[in-house]
Amino acid sequence: MSSLLWDGSYLGVIPKLTGKWNYGSLHYIQFMYKGDNVFAQAKYVNNTHACVCDELKPIFGVTQNGTHTIHIAKQKRLTVLIIPRFQPNTELSSNPGMDIRLGDLKIDDKRINETLEYKIRLLGVFREIMGLNTDINSIVLGVDNNDTSYKQLIPLSIGENKMYSHLGYNILSKKYKDRWFHKYSFTLSDVASHFFHYNGNNLETVLHDIRIKCEEIIVRVDKSMIYIVNYIVERLKHILVSNEDEDSDMEYNFDDIA
Repeated sequence: MSSLLWDGSYLGVIPKLTGKWNYGSLHYIQFMYKGDNVFAQAKYVNNTHACVCDELKPIFGVTQNGTHTIHIAKQKRLTVLIIPRFQPNTELSSNPGMDIRLGDLKIDDKRINETLEYKIRLLGVFREIMGLNTDINSIVLGVDNNDTSYKQLIPLSIGENKMYSHLGYNILSKKYKDRWFHKYSFTLSDVASHFFHYNGNNLETVLHDIRIKCEEIIVRVDKSMIYIVNYIVERLKHILVSNEDEDSDMEYNFDDIA
């Protein structure tokens, strides 16, 4: 395993790859970096948005994937590296800990418990605040690498290179909210208010705290993305004070941030 920090930072230009693999829609690459043999999942993107989102996750109670960015020699597009869930040169399909899509999780799966349900709700709140389109392909359930029984599932957010910045659109689908919120009589506002300790009288304090934390991280990862802090704060404010969970009839129009 490499000594990379997986903190969203840019590693520079990589002269050449020493290996690459495809598994379904997932792409893996291998290369040398400062004497380390690095193996990572890779995505070719136009911006650092995925890294910024990943570094912001702890603020919102969401598990990080761990990322870096690189440029591969002779390629114009940026490459986002993600900590691999599987090791190179293994038969991925035989791995008993294979990640599964949230949409494929059976309602009677014995691995579902209150902790997992809460984490999935928090992840939904995060994607709503960040303006990230959420469907059955944007959340996977990975196994805890320290759990050899493969029974402890961890919800992981993927597909984070696009966001919708304006209010007036519900990001989470009705199916998502019905299954993970409404079934338990929760709204987005309930979950967000509990996590951020919002009591109806401390809105400015909550929003100020989130703004400062987000700004510190974004400046470290990519200060050109600082403008998204305003979107984050406004969306969080909307969720906290509205307590409305109706589905919008407005059509999604997610813009790729350049």
